[in-house]
Amino acid sequence: FREWGLTTNLAAFLYDYQNVQAPLTVVPAVGPTFSAFVNIPKVETTGFEFEGAWNPIDPLNIRLTYAYLNAEIAESDVYSNGLEYATPACQANPTPGCALGRPESVEGNKLPQSPEHKVAANVSYLFEFENGSTLLPAINWYWRDEFTTSLFNNPETFSDPYQQTDARLIWNDSEGRFTVIGWVRNLCDEKGFDAVTAFRRRGTAQDFGQVYQTNTLTMPRMYGIEFQYHFR
Repeated sequence: FREWGLTTNLAAFLYDYQNVQAPLTVVPAVGPTFSAFVNIPKVETTGFEFEGAWNPIDPLNIRLTYAYLNAEIAESDVYSNGLEYATPACQANPTPGCALGRPESVEGNKLPQSPEHKVAANVSYLFEFENGSTLLPAINWYWRDEFTTSLFNNPETFSDPYQQTDARLIWNDSEGRFTVIGWVRNLCDEKGFDAVTAFRRRGTAQDFGQVYQTNTLTMPRMYGIEFQYHFR
């Protein structure tokens, strides 16, 4: 599609992992929970990535990328789900005497930190001035699907989909010695989470059995200016 100023790339992949090490929560009979590494027998990761670049006119550049990921546990042993009660009776009627750590297989579950869909778009336009200097404004938009932080795919450990818009303004002098870059990240000040972890309270307190979460927030709006000098 070169005569249209269009370039595309497509890549597909399949990874077959054996004995993948992954952290799981261990729930002891006495004392606080802790994390330990276990070997997951088999994990299959499939997906594809598409990239397109279009120059409808010389100064204008438009880019689009899309990624699909299916990261699934293909074979699993039985592990202890520290967010659920150990027995069906306690699951139906939790009491302070109930233990956590329901035995579960994670076969068919998604890997943590593996959003299924991701999309990004970038638009830039190059202004060339008579004195030889250039000005390049660019805006970038990014969106990612929901994902979990737990091998058990507990609903309480999923983050919501998230989008972010960034902008840059780049000026270069006519001799190529000076560059000034103004930038804004998370232009719309979108609130999102990079990770969501969850725990269930134990003990005899009134809040026994309640689930509480720990959220890792994405960065808020940030902006700045960079000055660069190029030695020759």
